[in-house]
Formats: sequence, C-alpha cells, structure tokens
Amino acid sequence: MSFQDIQQKLAELNREAEERDAQKRAEKLGLPYIDLRKNPVSLEALTLIPEEKARQAKVIAVGKKLNIIALVFYNPKTKEAEEIINELKSQNL
Repeated sequence: MSFQDIQQKLAELNREAEERDAQKRAEKLGLPYIDLRKNPVSLEALTLIPEEKARQAKVIAVGKKLNIIALVFYNPKTKEAEEIINELKSQNL
C-alpha cells in the first residue's frame, strides 16, 4: 500500500466519521439528516443565501420546490442560522 493510498483511506475514514457526527447531531436536535453525497444540490437553491452569510451561519440551501427550501446547517440553533431562517421566511420561502 502506497503513501497516497494510506492518505486516501484516512481521508475517507475522516469523512465517514464527520457524516456519523452530523447524523448524530441531527438526531439529537430532532431534525432530518441529509447525506449530500447521495442527494443532488440545486444550483438555484445555492444562490438563495449570499455566500458570506452562508459561511457565517454554516448553512447552504440545497433544494427548492415552489416556496419550500431545503437547508443544511452545521448547527441550526445559532443566532446566525436563525437570522437566515427569518430572512427566508420574510421572503415567503
């Protein structure tokens, strides 16, 4: 096994651990979990939140149907996350 193979395997294991952590956090908060590796992200939805605000709140919009938006948060309970939700609600989204 080469050094690159080992690095790739470690990166894969780290990603899997991050996904398990995200799934546990969602479960703890009573929210659904979405594995973005298996669900396509809508380019239209990505434009709904300005990049700077999205980075601050650690959120992305991944889907939009009519006026319903699917959001993915690192932590939906932060002040920044709540501001994003309120801004979207004020736009009837």
